[in-house]
Amino acid sequence: MRKLHILLLLFLCSQYSYSQLFFDLGFKGHLSTTWLINANIFEDPDIVHKPSIGHGIGGKFGINFNEEYQIVGEVLVANFNQKFSFSESSDMKIKSIEMNSLDIPILFRSNSSDGGYFEIGTQYSMVKQVNETLANFDTEGQQDNSKDFDKSYFSALIGFGGYMLGWDN
Repeated sequence: MRKLHILLLLFLCSQYSYSQLFFDLGFKGHLSTTWLINANIFEDPDIVHKPSIGHGIGGKFGINFNEEYQIVGEVLVANFNQKFSFSESSDMKIKSIEMNSLDIPILFRSNSSDGGYFEIGTQYSMVKQVNETLANFDTEGQQDNSKDFDKSYFSALIGFGGYMLGWDN
């Protein structure tokens, strides 16, 4: 019975698909704003989140069902940053957190004919190192705080954009 269901599913897929399956490999990079959201810190009016930039580099492997729909697996080495400032007894104190991770997203992607795309999926992240830098504190400098963060976690992702290179349009 199970084999019959699989056979029926394959038959239906072959009847309603109009293109051959093909694969693609690619190089990927990103530059983005990053935010560390913690309710205790985010809602405190004395702590100000500063604009912070993160970046990453890696590669992707896509399974294309046709030119429009694709399942994409990626591997990215990513960097996340967050800076805070707050005043304490007339001194302006600055704290910076930098996190390095290995991210593995799996995404369903829809490509448009003009080079744009929309993607949605999940991501598994493995935290490699977390450094905290303090300025204007009694003990200044950088320390490794990796033990205070989860070693791995899952995320939900939504993305959109367009190709800069390698697209006919």
